[in-house]
Amino acid sequence: MSSPYVGNYTANLYSPDKRYRLSSGNLGPAGGFQRGVSLCDSELREISDSIDTSLRLYIAANIPGLGSTNNGFKIVQSASDTANNFTIMGGEGTVMDVGNLVLFTGLYSPHFIFAKSNFEYKDQGSTGALTDDNYTKTTIPTLTTPEISNRTDEVYIDFYLAEVSSNTGSEYRDTSLQVSGIGASTANRARMVWDVRVSQGDITPTNGNDANGIYHVYTKIATLNRINSANILTSMIVDNRVKINSVQSLSLGTPITNIILPNQSSVGDYSHRVGTIYTSGFGQTPSYYSFPNNASLNQFNSTTGYLGIGTASASCALDIRLNGGDLNAESEGTCQNWGVSRKPFFPLLKPQTLNISSVSTNLYGFGRGCSDGRYIYLPPYRSTAYHGKLTRIDTNNFTTGGTTVLDLSTINANYVGYKKCLTDGKFLYLLPLVNTLGEHGNLIRVDLQNFAVGGVTVIDLASINANFISCMGGCIVGSYLFIITSRVGTDPNKSCYIIKVDLNNFSAGGVTSTVDLEPYYSHYYSGYSDLFSDGNKLWGAPFINPSIGAEFGVAVAVNVNNLSSIGSISLESVNSTLRGFTSGFFDGRYNYYIGDRQSAGVYSGNIARVDMNDYSNSSWISLKSINVDWKYFDGGAIYDGRYFYVFTSHESTSRIHRIDSNDFSASGVTTIDHTAYDATITQMNAGCYDGKYIYTFPCSSNCKLTRTLVSVGGPLN
Repeated sequence: MSSPYVGNYTANLYSPDKRYRLSSGNLGPAGGFQRGVSLCDSELREISDSIDTSLRLYIAANIPGLGSTNNGFKIVQSASDTANNFTIMGGEGTVMDVGNLVLFTGLYSPHFIFAKSNFEYKDQGSTGALTDDNYTKTTIPTLTTPEISNRTDEVYIDFYLAEVSSNTGSEYRDTSLQVSGIGASTANRARMVWDVRVSQGDITPTNGNDANGIYHVYTKIATLNRINSANILTSMIVDNRVKINSVQSLSLGTPITNIILPNQSSVGDYSHRVGTIYTSGFGQTPSYYSFPNNASLNQFNSTTGYLGIGTASASCALDIRLNGGDLNAESEGTCQNWGVSRKPFFPLLKPQTLNISSVSTNLYGFGRGCSDGRYIYLPPYRSTAYHGKLTRIDTNNFTTGGTTVLDLSTINANYVGYKKCLTDGKFLYLLPLVNTLGEHGNLIRVDLQNFAVGGVTVIDLASINANFISCMGGCIVGSYLFIITSRVGTDPNKSCYIIKVDLNNFSAGGVTSTVDLEPYYSHYYSGYSDLFSDGNKLWGAPFINPSIGAEFGVAVAVNVNNLSSIGSISLESVNSTLRGFTSGFFDGRYNYYIGDRQSAGVYSGNIARVDMNDYSNSSWISLKSINVDWKYFDGGAIYDGRYFYVFTSHESTSRIHRIDSNDFSASGVTTIDHTAYDATITQMNAGCYDGKYIYTFPCSSNCKLTRTLVSVGGPLN
């Protein structure tokens, strides 16, 4: 809370409605103040207010509220600490090159606020100097980790005018305001305070006076779509500022390519070519559409209100006719009318490809990948042999130049053969499966800020228990990593452990608790291929049960906080073919299980769904019944907040199947065949999602990756 004013002030005489300024006796530059009359402090303030009003009127006429010509006050993922923290972007370190934002506050608004440099949310406080961007007398609360699976937070500016004087009592005391030599205080100042705050699980507060009568203006600048994790990642952040064009944006090399839709109807000057369209909000969530900069006919028709991308004669609200670039319509020359939603999802279009064969020899054969929002990570599995080439690709530079390889086998020859990776935003975790010596337990953590040998830490799980090996499934819940051992051989005595690792103590001592599922339920809880969570329970995807030596369909459930609390759901009771699943995930209401084969050599193409609010509400679809070749789903599933994606991998095909979670039926299935665009794109049986693109990875000697645009980025609110 701010402090009350303590200064003795005269009445404010200025009124912009009267259009006054102090008279100089004529309209020219000569003259001065009127002689023989008193000059009080109110008249000095009037000089300043008159000048400020002119500037504010000019700004208001040219810049929308929350407008910024650069990245000023943009909320981004922290590069140093993502745990309940983020970075507020500024400028280049001087007052002549700042990150800016315009606020319409009602307090003689608008106000032009700025930050000289980037600063961290958690570093806001009064330990530095008055000139520091993060200096404030306000106590900024520490952010908390969501206690439920999802939470929507709003980041906002808390703006008010604080009193500054050289005397004790004002909120911001500045002894430099004393007259040098005589110690007399000069007049008090008003400091514009702009604290960056977060409304956790709630909306931005309403403007008004605090308990001391100080008026505060609260303006939302970003939305955080948080999950049950302490980390705040790029994929969770939605920028609610409005990017505008200016002389500065031109000088920065960003000419008029961003066109504002403040009322969702006007696109601005139709003669300008379109690169990115920023809208002020569908519902409460601003969004954007990106298009290639080289499109020669991008035009807005001011008469019809139609926007043409690649055509000067748009025939519908959004008419896209492109032959290259980010968007390549499946049927070039036709009108793609996609409609409008809060988070638009695109049709499955022609993928981009990246051949990484020149980066390193035999760079293929990857497991199920992951993304931190900026980079995608390809876990090393098997090419000509089990390998350790952990591969990172910059999503902003989808080229060989943006590809980095960290060969883990150079640290230890046994650090190879990983089928899945996970990330908490700060570290990458590789789940150990098999190497040249057989099943192993070398759990690897890689510091994402130090993607090099020095950033690698390893726990040898097998040194804790010889059965802690072959871990193909796992998930992160809060600050813990849960892993399930997936020994799927026919030996009925093979154990099936769930291992809990404290991520704040990544060491053998951090393996806090474990449970062996195999002795339960007549030795039936074993042979699980994946592990995922609904926030309260861990769920195992049933694959091949060693006790019966065949595929099975009993999904095990283990309490996250009590590993000895165990239950199950029989998917086979829904349909006898619901067996042999390779992965699973939770979408906020339903558990999904992705089928590979129902028995040896019989590939099912089945996907099962179970309502977590009512287990009896279970259903399934068979993609194989739609097309006999739609099967072989051994690469896991990817969920983007509305749709989920599975991959058909075979020697001669490579397909992405998209299933609408709002239409869990054959009619909700859309498919794209990569081989229709490039016959060499085959056997893509794994991938990941970065909030905008679906990426697929090669498992054969084909070294081509693909990425397919599916959404504008980030999960649905």
